[in-house]
Amino acid sequence: MDNITLIIDTREQNAYKFKTPSIRATLSTGDYSIQGYEDQIAIERKNLDDCVGSLSIGRDRFERELKRSKSYEYFALVIETSLGDLATGNYRSRMNPKSIDKVIEIRRKEL
Repeated sequence: MDNITLIIDTREQNAYKFKTPSIRATLSTGDYSIQGYEDQIAIERKNLDDCVGSLSIGRDRFERELKRSKSYEYFALVIETSLGDLATGNYRSRMNPKSIDKVIEIRRKEL
């Protein structure tokens, strides 16, 4: 574990700060990975507004990323919000919270 270097995607804004060594590089999937395992491990990070955007206007791009992630040994989606904010529409979008519930329900069945 002492030799691990984390990779933070170059497009990741406000990246997490780690005690473990990290470098910036372009990742094809996700925002974070481990050097040498970029094609096996990915973590995608979304704040509330980014999550809603990925389920609405950015849905096609997000679905392509999810399809790429199926070939990974480990893929995680970290959504930085409370379920309450997601469920009650406490975000900057006109997307109805019931629509978000429906999208999530459909995706669970497909994955």
